[in-house]
Amino acid sequence: MAQDVLVVEDEAPILEVLEASLHIAGYSIFTASSILAAEKILAAHPKPQELLFVIDVALKNESGVDFAVSASRRFPAIRILFISGYIDELFMMRSGIPNEHVGFLAKPFTHAQLVFAVERILA
Repeated sequence: MAQDVLVVEDEAPILEVLEASLHIAGYSIFTASSILAAEKILAAHPKPQELLFVIDVALKNESGVDFAVSASRRFPAIRILFISGYIDELFMMRSGIPNEHVGFLAKPFTHAQLVFAVERILA
């Protein structure tokens, strides 16, 4: 069974690339362009605790970090890969999410870098 991945990104072209890249790598993808849409996916998912989040740190008028921290409190086993072109890895590691459950990937990145980061978080 393919690992379910929730991708949260507010820029449509980037969301499409992330979705295609992870789909090619064999993952089952859910996409959201806002925190509200991501919350709806979480509520409808049969096993939200098993999701891997790939989430942009800075969404339009929303905080991907706050959403991820909240989700990790509700579902402590989830894994989170933060992506950002603005924030550094040290900031992400201070999010309060256990280090073994969180990763960071700086934009821009390649398909191979994305897949490697996802695989590392799931290991």
